[in-house]
Amino acid sequence: MAHGIDGAAHKAALKYGLKTIAVFAHGLDRVYPSAHANLAQTITTNGCLLSDYLSETTPLPQNFASRNRIVAGLSEATIVVESAAKGGSLITADIANSYNREVFAVPGNPSEKNAKGCNYLIKSQQAILLESATDIIKGLNWDIKEKAMQQSMFLELSKSEQKIIDLLSDNEMHIDAIVESLSWGFSKVANELLQAEFKGIILSLPGKIYKKNI
Repeated sequence: MAHGIDGAAHKAALKYGLKTIAVFAHGLDRVYPSAHANLAQTITTNGCLLSDYLSETTPLPQNFASRNRIVAGLSEATIVVESAAKGGSLITADIANSYNREVFAVPGNPSEKNAKGCNYLIKSQQAILLESATDIIKGLNWDIKEKAMQQSMFLELSKSEQKIIDLLSDNEMHIDAIVESLSWGFSKVANELLQAEFKGIILSLPGKIYKKNI
């Protein structure tokens, strides 16, 4: 439920009608951060809130690391979008590997602090390099038959998706160029591109190149 990729993942799941589970590092009598109280309420309509802590338990730092074992256990795969050299995401990845679950990591610029964790996971072969939604499909051996996607002329796009489509209107672009053009930061761009690819409005080409598909 944290700010950033946690909240974004829950919101994306709800947006596309998918079930989502929020695992708390505290009791169910509160929501942390409190700014996500409405999100937590919405999750209960198509998913659940889960905790192994008693009510009135506060969100202590050590609780989050312990909570990650549940996150890893519930998930078919763990995806690390961004992480410093040390962080909770790496703990989750380590636990997922111990459960023999797949771990994916989005690579980043080696000079960026918040890319060091992902790059380490990939370099040490503790995670599969994730550049597109196709990598997840192949990594998990999902049996998805290719079929032509008929795009409605009235396709409803979010503001972020529209900005991406406008940017890719006449061009194929590398992810770094997209980050620079939109000024969103690598983590947000990577997440938005992944969601857009799942939706079928963009295509991922070799070398982290993207083009529109509508």
